[in-house]
Amino acid sequence: MQINNASSIPKHPPAGLPQGAVLSTTLFALYISDIPNPPNTHLALYADDTALLVQSWRTDTVECRLTYAMDILHRYFTKWKLCVNVNKTEALLFTKRRPIAPPSPQFQHTMIHWSRNIRYLGLTLDPKLPFTKHLHTVTHKATGVLLQLFPLLAHDSTLTILNKLTLYKLMICPLLTYAGPVWSNTSQSNY
Repeated sequence: MQINNASSIPKHPPAGLPQGAVLSTTLFALYISDIPNPPNTHLALYADDTALLVQSWRTDTVECRLTYAMDILHRYFTKWKLCVNVNKTEALLFTKRRPIAPPSPQFQHTMIHWSRNIRYLGLTLDPKLPFTKHLHTVTHKATGVLLQLFPLLAHDSTLTILNKLTLYKLMICPLLTYAGPVWSNTSQSNY
């Protein structure tokens, strides 16, 4: 490919799809359409992000089910030459109780340690699901954007109210309302 005086060398990857291509997500979804669903496990798939959901009152049962499910998925990923970034793999125990931490599940002979909170698809999840950390992070980020836009949004700005409102709706509101249907059942104090 050549643009103006700059040219690039074509590369032929041995596997995978080009990131950002129009058909990449559809082709990847077709490629993994036969992914196994281990017993007593729910898979949450979004593009190349996979979350395993396991439920039990007993924490040792949770660990066993997770390890078993990850073994099944490891065999599938190996067969289809899919790489898992074990360094990004995390585990979180959702509970309102204060259980003794279960043993860490293993994936590819690596212990997956229990986290205090995890970030999944832009949402910070914590054990009791109050979404406090997520809301603090989001409001901090929105405040930073507001401060950057302040010269345009200030009372003495030459922008019209309609333009100021448009900036708010485009730049600040999406930060504050992202995943709102998920975290909207938070406590009144978080609002």
